[in-house]
Amino acid sequence: TPSKSLTASLAEEELDEEIEEELALLTWQEKWVEVLQVRFSQEQIHPLFPGRGPIENVLPEVENEPVPLIEAIPGDSEQAPAVRLLPPFEPIRCLRRRLHADLVSLDNRRLYALQMAAVERWPARCMAKVLVAEGDDIERMLPAIERQKLQSAGARPRGQHSGKPAAMLEHSSGDVQVLLASQASAWELWNASLSILRRCGLELTADSIEVKAQNEDGAGSSCQAAVQAARRAFARERKARLAAVDEVSLVEHACTVDDLHEALEDLRVAAASSPGVLVKRVGEPGDRDGYISISERKAALKYYGLQ
Repeated sequence: TPSKSLTASLAEEELDEEIEEELALLTWQEKWVEVLQVRFSQEQIHPLFPGRGPIENVLPEVENEPVPLIEAIPGDSEQAPAVRLLPPFEPIRCLRRRLHADLVSLDNRRLYALQMAAVERWPARCMAKVLVAEGDDIERMLPAIERQKLQSAGARPRGQHSGKPAAMLEHSSGDVQVLLASQASAWELWNASLSILRRCGLELTADSIEVKAQNEDGAGSSCQAAVQAARRAFARERKARLAAVDEVSLVEHACTVDDLHEALEDLRVAAASSPGVLVKRVGEPGDRDGYISISERKAALKYYGLQ
């Protein structure tokens, strides 16, 4: 029974009445899902919420609550709990696609805000409430403006970004990353997995494919092994994404995404069990200020001449 949430969501996105009526014909199911495993439907998004300013300005308003114990998984712990994100906006609407298990969001700016909130709380595992529509003909039932999010590429600056592979557009499979772009701002890429690895001190880019040796000073063996495993999984995902040209290769890419999710889960557990190696607890785990990145802290201290 998503009608109330759906109506508020549509109002926020400023969709007209005709589109609202078309979307209301779909069956939406409410679910709690891991927000870092939801894909973007659009290739690029504007960095502002209409009438509310930069998307990141909403982060202090995102609250959280513990996940019920019955929904916990083996990797959850007091140091790395699972939490439900409680944002100041309605649940994002998602589609289930046939080529992979990840959901694809139709509300990309809100997904970006939720993923940023989740990375801030890492190694906590963050869940978000979403509305899900499933079915083989679900795409055909979408309004044209929503289908365009899945099937259209944006106007990219030449030589700066490769954009979404054509096969992802052709098969409407969504993507694990999104470009933030506007006429008045620089083009920036958001990739949640990349952001987590950077939080762990790795100097990577979205095009990183080769796995290089990392400085092991001060790193526990279990943490170091998890970091390197996640780095290799990220490199395999990057390589598979570049090779995505048809249904077969899209499925192969989806397998590397699943492997990356597993590697990042192992890294989450290792980081929480080795305090002070990758992250340092400074507050309540699961809260926005629960942990700080050791590498980011060192960089800040160095910048201000304190180290």
